[in-house]
Amino acid sequence: MRKIRLNIVFLLAVVMLLFFSCSNQPHYFTGEIKYQYTYESSTLNIDSLIKNKPHESIFRYDTLNYQSQFIGTDTVIYYYSGKSNKCVSQTNSRKNFECEDYGIATDSIISFKIYDTDETVLGHRCNIIEWQGKYFYNKFYVATDLNISPATYKNHLAYNWKFYGEKAEGGLILKSEHRFKNYTMKGVAVSVNKEPNNFNALEIGNEFLEKICSQTESIEQHTEWKKCFEQLNVTGSFALFDSKRNTYLLSDKEQFTIPYSPASTFKICNTLIGLETGIIPNEDYTLKWDGIKRNPVWDKDHNLKSAFKNSVVWYYQDIARKIGGSKMKDWLEKLNYGNCDTTGGIDKFWLEGNLRISPLTQVLPK
Repeated sequence: MRKIRLNIVFLLAVVMLLFFSCSNQPHYFTGEIKYQYTYESSTLNIDSLIKNKPHESIFRYDTLNYQSQFIGTDTVIYYYSGKSNKCVSQTNSRKNFECEDYGIATDSIISFKIYDTDETVLGHRCNIIEWQGKYFYNKFYVATDLNISPATYKNHLAYNWKFYGEKAEGGLILKSEHRFKNYTMKGVAVSVNKEPNNFNALEIGNEFLEKICSQTESIEQHTEWKKCFEQLNVTGSFALFDSKRNTYLLSDKEQFTIPYSPASTFKICNTLIGLETGIIPNEDYTLKWDGIKRNPVWDKDHNLKSAFKNSVVWYYQDIARKIGGSKMKDWLEKLNYGNCDTTGGIDKFWLEGNLRISPLTQVLPK
């Protein structure tokens, strides 16, 4: 009888141990959250921004992965694997998938601060984390009672996601502010739906994701090439794709995936579109100088050969106007040219507008 009582006591102790062990396990947010976006700008047309930028997004989290869908004229979906630290993306206007290594940093932190606030979003009290990066400013209102799993950010260097996750302890973002060069994008959560712990965030299979990412190319970094920029006291990077070796040759791995304004490099794309649309019939196609003095090399009539060689901006601005906004946008999407954003004016969107493209995408062999 005494032995039976001891066995019962032992079983109760095991049950209690298991109960307290399970109850002390952290419970991370698994489920879906929806956001809506608004835009502000002192230089760009707001209606144009609303038309060309995402108006809402849907984020899905499980304990290892996340999926984000930005909905707009061009809906983009990102599938992130916490296991491989890779992300596959697809845009609705493009058939191919692209894989990106999120172990590569795309920005650096200049300053940051974290502080409490009495503000609540959807009934959840928030803390605020804001930081100034080298390229962007971000401000997040993060929930104090909902936290995403560390597996979704602990190795995620791209877009400062690891920094956010560690500093905010994975607090679920309920409100955001992103400041870019010419506009500010603000987002706020409109719904939060919790799901069971076995919820699967990714709507594509992990095997498919791994297959896509296994087809990616190798990278060689040549830091000695940076001297070319340093000698001229400028910031820049060089990227070349070696198709025979299926390898990228880079001067700066950190800058490789950061989107920049293409500036003069856009004349390659502008030339190709001009030729494809028939605006430029051949290399001898000549445009008359408009008489506006800019610099001695530009201030004369130019054909395609001389305009390309001397990077004559007025020549390519004229070509862009002749191509027109609608055709230009269509061709950028066919070429998968960065974010394909033509806001800011048909003759200056690649100089002062919001068109952005990374060195990786410039030479992407797809």
